[in-house]
Amino acid sequence: MREGYEQWIQQRIAEGAKSSRTTLELSEAARPSPNALFDHLMVVIEQELVHSFLHWHSDQKELADATWEVGGAAMMQATKITKPLAAKHAAPAPAAAVMSGTVMLPSVGGTSEEA
Repeated sequence: MREGYEQWIQQRIAEGAKSSRTTLELSEAARPSPNALFDHLMVVIEQELVHSFLHWHSDQKELADATWEVGGAAMMQATKITKPLAAKHAAPAPAAAVMSGTVMLPSVGGTSEEA
């Protein structure tokens, strides 16, 4: 599955690289999916990091470890998006996905149970 994902990312980068602009932005065809995917990952990273600390301080060590692991996995996926783009001097634009309303902001619980 990772090979297919990597090919998808490379295809999106190639579509963005075809732009005639002097700035190295992604083309319209390539822009929405990587940006929205990257932004979803940022939400997971931030939310799970906070929840991990919440679980840890609520003495829920297994939940803390599990949420930390989920956040770490999201970081690795975000890295898989960022590295190929950086090689092309481009970067995801997560704010665009938030502003378009396609990505929800983090929902952080106040207690371990809510998290």
